[in-house]
Amino acid sequence: MKNNIYLIGQMGAGKSTIGRQLARELKMDFYDTDRVLEERAGVNVSWIYDLEGEKGFHQREAELLKELTQKSNSVISTGGGTVLYEENRRLLLSTGLIIYLYADLSLQIKRTGRNQYNRPILRDTNIKERLIELSKERDPVYESIAQARFSTNKKVPRMVVKEILKYLSRLTPS
Repeated sequence: MKNNIYLIGQMGAGKSTIGRQLARELKMDFYDTDRVLEERAGVNVSWIYDLEGEKGFHQREAELLKELTQKSNSVISTGGGTVLYEENRRLLLSTGLIIYLYADLSLQIKRTGRNQYNRPILRDTNIKERLIELSKERDPVYESIAQARFSTNKKVPRMVVKEILKYLSRLTPS
C-alpha cells in the first residue's frame, strides 16, 4: 500500500487549499488533478471540457489518476467527479488514505461563484440547484469510500489541516 493521502469532496470544499497546506506540513508532494491536467494540456479545464466533453475530460482525469496513484508520499486533491468511476475508486482505495472534505451549500456557492468560468459543470446554470443535484449524486459515494471526514465550515484552512494532522497522528504508532 502506498502512503498517499487523497482529498475528495465537492468543488468549493477546500481540497486544493487544504491539500497544499497539508502536504507542506507533512513534507509530502502535492498534486491537484485539475492543475496537472491544465499544465499538461496547456489550457484550462474549461477548454478541455468544451473541446472533449465531459467524457473526454474524465478519460484524461482517469489516465492521470493511474499515474499519480503510482507515486508515494503525496497528497492528491481530486476533482469532484473523480470518485464516480469504479476504477478510480479502486485505485484510490488500494493506494492510500481517502479523506472527504465537505462544506455546506452556502459556503460552496460562495467559493465556486468566484471562479465559475473555470468550473464548466456550473456554467450556464443555477449554481445552487446544480450544487444540490451534484450533492445528491456524489455525497453517498464520498461517504462510502472515505476513511475520514472533515467539515470545512466556518474554519480557516489551517484549522482543518490541524484536525487532519491530529487524526493522522492517531493512525501512526508512536
